[in-house]
Amino acid sequence: MARLASRLGTPCLIVQVARELIASKGFGSMSMRELAKRVGVHAGSLYSHFQSKEEVLEEVLDTMFCDWLQQWWSCRPDVADPVVLLEAFVGLHFRHMLEANSGGARIASEVRYLDESCKERIVKRRVLYEKELETIIFLGKRSGVFRVANSVFACQAIFSLMDGFAERSYFQKCPAEGISHQAIKNMIDLLLGRVS
Repeated sequence: MARLASRLGTPCLIVQVARELIASKGFGSMSMRELAKRVGVHAGSLYSHFQSKEEVLEEVLDTMFCDWLQQWWSCRPDVADPVVLLEAFVGLHFRHMLEANSGGARIASEVRYLDESCKERIVKRRVLYEKELETIIFLGKRSGVFRVANSVFACQAIFSLMDGFAERSYFQKCPAEGISHQAIKNMIDLLLGRVS
């Protein structure tokens, strides 16, 4: 573990291991002592990088939402077709939420442990990510492909469906690949009004 810490840098390793612990146990059950042990440092050493357990959570969430946004920007299809964009975004979001050991659904819900100023910063980060889906829905609505009354509400409804489904699937240990394909198809059908 010490060799890994020197390659990644201790703060990066702390965030990576904390993310794994939060995904498997939840933030409330993660202890700084256990985190230090898994990182391979003394518990007191953690505090030279992070002032508190909550600061570790803030960094985990910030890193996760930044990574999600960067991944979307790097794999976003270079097309104007809102259906293709929606399929790509929903598929990527499900992968974020359901990947083995990523626990994105559980980690994202842990924002409740942050104080208001930290929570506000993290929520702004997530909103940047969510705006990408909102823009896709708006483009589909404007072109007449998606039949939604309000792009903002449709975006929030889709995220609620995806996150709730992912949270449930994560705890039931469902494979991400099979779920995302069917879920993407169902959400596209809902948006296009193809549900009977």
